[in-house]
Amino acid sequence: MSNVFLADPAILRAEGGKMIESAGNFRVNTAKIYSNIAEMVERSYISDGARAIAADILTYKDELENMAKVIEDYGNYCTSSGATVERNEQNIADTFKVNAN
Repeated sequence: MSNVFLADPAILRAEGGKMIESAGNFRVNTAKIYSNIAEMVERSYISDGARAIAADILTYKDELENMAKVIEDYGNYCTSSGATVERNEQNIADTFKVNAN
């Protein structure tokens, strides 16, 4: 049995759009988390241990933004790949039309 790869442009675009949306949601939720942490740290009612944990959490901010960027970039790649597959299919169809005449 041979391996077959089927690239459906509509699915690529749709799934790419979902990934881009997910990256946006991830950014929004991450911003909320960091806003809540900053608010907690600014208030004096948390313990020194909790402040240390908050400081540790803050060190992951750049990595989380990078993760959102990777997800978004992959979504953009899938979306643009869908357009590329459509163009390639159209070019092939046009070539057959030209050769048929």
